[in-house]
Amino acid sequence: FMLLMTDLCRYYSHVADPAAQPLLRLGRVIGYIEQHYGESLTLDHLATIGDMSRRSLTREFNRALGCSPIEYLIRLRINHAARLIENSDSAITEIAFRVGFQDSNYFSRQFRAQMGSPPREYRILRRQSMQRG
Repeated sequence: FMLLMTDLCRYYSHVADPAAQPLLRLGRVIGYIEQHYGESLTLDHLATIGDMSRRSLTREFNRALGCSPIEYLIRLRINHAARLIENSDSAITEIAFRVGFQDSNYFSRQFRAQMGSPPREYRILRRQSMQRG
């Protein structure tokens, strides 16, 4: 996904059309989120990165990706957490903090909503399936 966004940003950076500017700004925001997902990020900060208002950023994100910037951030964090849960013995709480969540209970709720099971159960199930296959 990031390669596609990078290519699109390169292409649109040479286009004088003002309609391309929101996509360039959106690409900057997505790139920033991808690199800094483990940090405390706010909608205000992301809007500043994209040189947009909060409303414009949210509208452009929804138009391009079908979700808000914060929803995208949460999904990204959960995906990174899932890989860490599968491939490490780190405590679930430690992983939650490492990927940017400040509350392990909130992390567990979000993880379950996205992955279909709580983090501890997910770890057990993934390790069982790895042993079988």
